[in-house]
Parts: sequence; structure tokens; C-alpha cells
Amino acid sequence: MKVLYITYDGLLDPLGSSQILPYLYGLNDPSRSIFIISVEKSNRYEANYSALRDELSKKNIYWKPLLFSKKFGIFGKLWDLYKMYYSAVKLSAFYKIDTVHARGHVAAQVASFLKSLFNIKFIFDFRGLWADERVDKGGWNLDKTIDRAQYKFFKNKEKKLLSHADQTIVLTNKVVREVCKISDINSNQITVIPCCADFVHFSLQTKKTKAKIKKQLEISENSLVFGFLGSVGSMYLLEDYLRLIELIHLKYQSRDTDIFGLIITNDLQKAQDAKNNILPQELKDKTLVLSASREEVPKLLHSLDVLISFIASTYARQGASPTKIAESFACGIPVISNKGIGDVEDQVNAVNGGRVINDTSIESLKEIILDLDQVLLLDRNKIRSKAEEFLSLDIAIERYKDVYSKLI
Repeated sequence: MKVLYITYDGLLDPLGSSQILPYLYGLNDPSRSIFIISVEKSNRYEANYSALRDELSKKNIYWKPLLFSKKFGIFGKLWDLYKMYYSAVKLSAFYKIDTVHARGHVAAQVASFLKSLFNIKFIFDFRGLWADERVDKGGWNLDKTIDRAQYKFFKNKEKKLLSHADQTIVLTNKVVREVCKISDINSNQITVIPCCADFVHFSLQTKKTKAKIKKQLEISENSLVFGFLGSVGSMYLLEDYLRLIELIHLKYQSRDTDIFGLIITNDLQKAQDAKNNILPQELKDKTLVLSASREEVPKLLHSLDVLISFIASTYARQGASPTKIAESFACGIPVISNKGIGDVEDQVNAVNGGRVINDTSIESLKEIILDLDQVLLLDRNKIRSKAEEFLSLDIAIERYKDVYSKLI
């Protein structure tokens, strides 16, 4: 089997190193030749291209990187799309590709065209309700004519792409019914593969590793640390996390227990601004904001007692699978989340890995405070071992292989 994998995300992006390359490495075997088209940011391309090219070459994976267009708005995106079409047609014809695997809606347009042109198999790695996610994140404002036009175009295109795909991969069980409703495809054409974690890379937290990282971060050894991991924006409720930190501080101050917050994000300025606007001075000094590479994230997670994952619950979130949930569970760290986010509630319950609150209102935050002592006592070895049964990278790779086998 000769597989062309197309993604509008860059392999050199943090997402590429955590959620694309590990899967492709797992799928790379003698029965399968892999070719990749990705769209890379120029700064990361210049700094890291040679190292990744050599790594992929050693694994006999062909990589065709394209440069992302930062300028000219929608016209820059159309130019990117043209480059993807041109490169994909050229590679498919030259190497006689028989299967195209598209990650996301933009890449799926190219894949659908290749299927029509060369009569090859098309896997739509759907990821989520992308057009609606764009609205949630503020990328498209539906009050603007051009953004509203793009939204309508992609919602219409979404239905056609789903109907044209031979197999579709989604991230959650919750979104399967919606996908079938959108496209009238049969559920047996859909495979659910949640965002998983590499349980080797994300090792089990121990007392020793916890103490070591706390010392490095200059956090007192007997303190409780509550973490926030990932992007900052309207969809990711950092302000509610900070309000919870303040409530936790009020609960434990009579016990002479220090409370620390740890925000791990690449959006450093936004996180600092939110911290300074919401927290009282005594907590500002005990809430750290740090960026981290993929190699550094597991180490920082080992300092945590609980990970807080608050995300706005919208229509699009039924298709979301936060990677940080799997990564936290891999470290044995419990999670506090809110309802309405993909299969998170089912995952938390399955591993007895924390609590899921109704929403992030002050009333709900106060309720979880009452149960916090029980969350802190959860068995971390059991959290990791149960999560490994369905949220490990190895399990995800086997499911991807099953999808490929259905096409043979």
C-alpha cells in the first residue's frame, strides 16, 4: 500500500510532533509506504527542517514540505491550497499512490480530488466540526460577509467530503451520530480514535519526580499544585481556572497549605494578562506561567496534583478530544473538567480519574471544592493503567491500521 498523508498543519509545529508524527511512525512498516505533504511555518522550517528531513529519511518516509503563506489573508490560503493540489497530483501520479489520508477539512478537499482523478481510496481524518470550531475560536466572525461565506462554503463542502470518503475517522463517540446526520453515511464507515498519549513519553508521576520538579520550579514541597495546559483564548476558559485557584486557596489557607497554579502555554502574554487581572497579589506570586517543548511537558506535569481542563461547551465541542486529558492520565494525574466536551466525561468515569462538573459557574466551582480532598486521594497507578487500555498511542495506531485494512 502506498499512502499519501496530507495535512495543512506542520510536522514542525508542536501539534505535528505530538499528534501526527508518532502515529505515522507507528503506521510505517514494510507493508506500507508513506508519503507526506505538510504546510510549514517559515521560522520553524528554517530552524528544524534538516533534522526532521534526516529523521524521516532514515524511516524511508518521503516528505514534501510546503511553506505557509502568512500574508494576503484568504488569497494566501488559496495559494497554499493550490500548492497542495499541485504537489499531491504530482506525487500521486509519479509514485502511483493508492490511498490518500487527509487530516482535516482543507486537506480533505485535495484528497477528494485525487480520488476522483486517480480512482484511489480516500480516508477523511475528520478531527472535528472544523468550520464551527473556527467560529468558536474567533477565526471567523459570522457578522462579517466574507467569514460567513467561508463558513457556509465549508459546511456544504463538509457534507460532500464525508459522502465521498471511503472511511472517516472521528475523535469521539459523541459526534458519530452528528456526522451521520450531516452526510447520510453509515456508521460502519466511521472509526472513533480519540487523541491519545505516548505512555512511554508521559511516564507515571512518582514522589521522587514530583519533588524534583517542584524544587526546580521553586515550589514548596508540601504545597498543592493545580495546572492548566494548552492554548489560551475564548474557547479555553483560563479565567475560570484562575477563579478556581482562588477558591482553592480560600479553602486550604486555614490548613496552612500553600496553593500554586502552573499555566503551561505558548500564549505567554495572554496568560500573564489574565493572571494579573484576576488573581490577588498573594496568588499572582504563586501562579507560574511557562512555555514548554514536547520534551518538557511531561516533566512539568509531574509537579501537579490535579490538572484543570475547562473548555467552552458548544455545538462543535461534541467532536473534541483534548490531548491533555490522555497526557495527564498517562502521568497518573487526576483531572477536573466541565461537561459537554466530547467523550471526556465518559473517559474520566472509566478510569476514576477525577471529576466532571456541570459548568464553570461560581456555584459549580464551589461544589467541586467540597469534593477536592477525595480527588487528591485518587490512586494514580490505577488512573494510568486504566487509561492505557484505551488512550495509549499503541491502541490508536492499531485502530488506524484497522482502518487501512478495511480498504484492502
